[in-house]
Amino acid sequence: MSSIALRFRAQWRQRWGTLFALTLLVGVVGATVLTTVAGARRTRSVVERTDERMKIPDAFALIESNSFAEVDAILDLPVVASGERLAIFTAFAELGYLPMVGSVDGVLGSELQYDRIIRGRRPHPNAADEVALPLGTAEEFGLDVGDSLQFHSPGPEQVRCYIDSEYGATDVCREELEIFASATPDWELLGGPSFELEVVGVTRQLDSTGAGEDLQNTFLPQGFYDAYRTTIHYIPGVAARYEAGVNDQQFEAGMGEIVGQASMPDISYSSALLDSLNSTAATLANGLLVFAGVAAVAGLVAIAQALARQAAAGAADGRVLASLGVTRAGRVVDSLVPLVPVALCGSVLAVVGAGLVSPIMPIGAAREVELARGFDFDAVVLVAGGALLAGSVIVAALVASAWMGRTRSRARVARFSAGVPASVPMGLGVRWALQPERAVPIRSAISGVALGVAGIVAVAGFSEGLERLTHDPVRTGWGWDVTISGDNVVEQDALETAGVGDRSVEDARAARILADPAVDELSLAWIGLRASVEGRAVSAYASRPYRGDIGFVVVDGRAPQGLDEVALGAKTMRRAGTGLGDEVRVGDQTMDVVGQAVFPDIGDGYTLADGALFT
Repeated sequence: MSSIALRFRAQWRQRWGTLFALTLLVGVVGATVLTTVAGARRTRSVVERTDERMKIPDAFALIESNSFAEVDAILDLPVVASGERLAIFTAFAELGYLPMVGSVDGVLGSELQYDRIIRGRRPHPNAADEVALPLGTAEEFGLDVGDSLQFHSPGPEQVRCYIDSEYGATDVCREELEIFASATPDWELLGGPSFELEVVGVTRQLDSTGAGEDLQNTFLPQGFYDAYRTTIHYIPGVAARYEAGVNDQQFEAGMGEIVGQASMPDISYSSALLDSLNSTAATLANGLLVFAGVAAVAGLVAIAQALARQAAAGAADGRVLASLGVTRAGRVVDSLVPLVPVALCGSVLAVVGAGLVSPIMPIGAAREVELARGFDFDAVVLVAGGALLAGSVIVAALVASAWMGRTRSRARVARFSAGVPASVPMGLGVRWALQPERAVPIRSAISGVALGVAGIVAVAGFSEGLERLTHDPVRTGWGWDVTISGDNVVEQDALETAGVGDRSVEDARAARILADPAVDELSLAWIGLRASVEGRAVSAYASRPYRGDIGFVVVDGRAPQGLDEVALGAKTMRRAGTGLGDEVRVGDQTMDVVGQAVFPDIGDGYTLADGALFT
């Protein structure tokens, strides 16, 4: 044992610089791989962890009622784990449309919908004049902490314009429409209370990246509801979070028993959003794992080459030890002794390094979702990965020592170079390049260049694919250039003379738009529908062409043309166990699957490959 210790000290004194550099190489390679693998695990779980912490409501619905009786019954359903009564106030911001949702029970912002504060603070629960704006809303209106928002609400008679369709044609409602038609509205013509809200915080909701086209709901504290519930009109609403294992269909069935299937309100589900975010996170995690695999292979090649050099450098010592009677096993131990600290210390550096750089994870869109940013020590990955790294280095050192003891490599290279069908200079060049005892490490250089070229080609291919994806709207479901929404594209007279379901209104809209010479093609589209495909609720769309074939993108098959035809997203097909030419159950009828469609991201969490397209 004393002789081993003596040899260990001697070799480290003689080659400490090289061994120290090898330790750093092991640490850097290990830290890169461990950081990426741990980051992939963190990225893959980010949506689930964030949803659990933020308590995102699974369902959100407005209830056309004058009381909270139906809302209370919905919250008492056995499928509901927790929830909140909501009040959607009818009030208009001077800066533009702003959806305002008041908390009735004080649950929002604490036990439910606990958005992440990125600037400022949360409103005080009892405050009637404080608000925290979602990031997208704050950027849309150029607001930040310390700014204020002025609101105005309609009087009782004006409120009837929104809740009574027959009353909407009265002079009172016409006068109210004229208020909003003006560039500088006379807000005093609205008969309800005016109020001002101070922006005390800016939040990031789960679906908010700061660049969304749609405005997220702005949640008001319970103090606002207590202060204005008797003076400002509101519509009751409900936000519910399911019990474990409950799906949207079960909740919808329970809700239908309370409000009646014929009176079912529009329900917003978070399942589509969570599914979309999970798909994004999974793609990013898979990309990180691929990178970790490439880095591991390249790093192990570099480490193996360095270990081979160490074995070659100690070959002379081995021959001396052999002449002194040291056995083969003893010589192997002698070559491994100085490399054990390299493996152990390099692995420790890798684990520590991976922990120190963990705040850079997760990446991309998953980073916007992550609430627990900062250091994250993934013991499963780092400890197990560190032990595996140390073992791999020791095994590689053993293999390198055994390989350097081989004597057939020179003859094999000579036979290979002799068989090269080329000129004498080229044959000699190949032979000299592949000779293991050459001072210039040409074989290592060849391996490095090959790996480098492969990496460059892979990155270039990925970059080109990403460029095409982000610069070609059709690839992300946008089969048109612009979307026009609202009723302002048709004269009011046409709206008044049309009956329910009368196509004259739609035809009038289309004719007015097509009169613009800049318009080449036009289709009418319905977005934001819901449909049940084989018992599973999905986003649904429909379109009617007026000129040309512009519309939703169909990548395989064709768009539906009949009432019994449907085009589905790839994920919808997979989950329904169907394909092109098959039949599928949609609601209570059977339809033919005639196409595979890609659906655009309209800001509400719809997924590209999950949905149904109808005529």
